[in-house]
Amino acid sequence: MKSTAFSLAIALLLSAAVLLSACGTQSVSPPPEQYSGKEWPINPVQRYTPAVYGDTVVWMDRSNVDGEKNVYGHDLTTHLEFAVCAASGTQQNPAIDGDIVVWEDNRNGNWDIYGYDMAAGKGFAICTAAADQSNVSIDGDIVVWEDMRDWATFKSDIYGYDLSAGVEFLVCDQRDEQRDPDVSGDIIIWQETRNGNNDIYSYNLSADYNVAEVPVSTNLSDQSQARISGDIVVWVDLRFGNPDILGYNRITEEALFICTHNATQRNPAIDGDIVVWEDDRNGNWDIYGYDLSTGTGFVVCDHVADQYNPAVAGDIVVWEDKRNGNDDIYGVRLSDLR
Repeated sequence: MKSTAFSLAIALLLSAAVLLSACGTQSVSPPPEQYSGKEWPINPVQRYTPAVYGDTVVWMDRSNVDGEKNVYGHDLTTHLEFAVCAASGTQQNPAIDGDIVVWEDNRNGNWDIYGYDMAAGKGFAICTAAADQSNVSIDGDIVVWEDMRDWATFKSDIYGYDLSAGVEFLVCDQRDEQRDPDVSGDIIIWQETRNGNNDIYSYNLSADYNVAEVPVSTNLSDQSQARISGDIVVWVDLRFGNPDILGYNRITEEALFICTHNATQRNPAIDGDIVVWEDDRNGNWDIYGYDLSTGTGFVVCDHVADQYNPAVAGDIVVWEDKRNGNDDIYGVRLSDLR
């Protein structure tokens, strides 16, 4: 009888392992944290590159016993954690909008783009072209990414996919490099080198093809890591000799000098009027922010350890944090900082 019970237990464990090998939502025990007040950890243990939408945070996770990189999520309302995708291979650099999570995935031997619909509980492939696809972003039904399928020229182009129509489309395939796209509504932005340095360009999906592509910033210095929310584009800019956070209002054509501190600012993120970024003015990497509606800057997190890769959505900012000696995910509500 004991042998039978032991065999049954082993079988149950193996069944659980099989379930976790594919995309899906497997809830685990909720952590005790209440997500209000001072900054809070999200069940910290080897978690990287967070993204957030509403009360859902997603990230790349290495806490599995096999050490594989998968995509997990956490509901800040229910305190439940779940696997977005724990398929074989590596899943990394997730992005989220609404119920849809997208990420880079190498289950096929190269980097492809996959997605998961949290409402439907269904995973799906977005692009599995033979070359590498990376740096994925999503807004509404539009997914965009950097694509190396033009391998003969050893350069990357920008492609997109309309989830509602089920149609892939080319955004830009200039002879130079196009990299690191982002999207908000009908506007897609990216960095590229057609002028000999990194500049920022945009493409309007609703405009006539002949006038759809418009430069955002072509200063003689380098501009990179561009992000967009509504009419505002922000990026890292070297025109003043060190990396600063600058921006541009596409409608008013106003230049925005968000942070020009003589330290290094990098990896901006934006949602609505709030811009956040990494900043080393204190000798380590901290998270700072700026409210475009009030013209005021603020500290998000200046713990003595390093903080990286901030993301913002609505009232919530999340980031990668080294205070425990490994990479964890922490967050804060902006309303609790004021």
